[in-house]
Amino acid sequence: MSKKAKGKRTGAGFVTAAGLAKLIRARDAASRALAKIRSSLPPPALSARARPWWGRVNEHLDPLQILTEADMDALVALCEALAEWQDAANGKGTPASGAKAIRRALPLYERFGLTPAARGKRGRRGLVKR
Repeated sequence: MSKKAKGKRTGAGFVTAAGLAKLIRARDAASRALAKIRSSLPPPALSARARPWWGRVNEHLDPLQILTEADMDALVALCEALAEWQDAANGKGTPASGAKAIRRALPLYERFGLTPAARGKRGRRGLVKR
């Protein structure tokens, strides 16, 4: 009598539960690596004045490993608001436009966990390198 392999039939043969778990872990690792690459590259829609902010914000978000494709639009909005605030602070805009920009940026900072209060809610320590 021959023993049959336990597992699911695929095009290449049978996959055991341990083999399937290994494939899933490899897929997840590849997905995280791709998301990290995508998050580090500014999207084409981001204005030139907001591109420096993309790097600064991502420097703090990368260690958290929470970004997905769905977060990119909110991250673009945060960077654009910070660029507008910086322009107003440097005299290229009005104080009212700077205040409006910071009011748009603060809720996004909260959502991404970049304020002390938001980190406290998630139980995360500060991200400042010492």
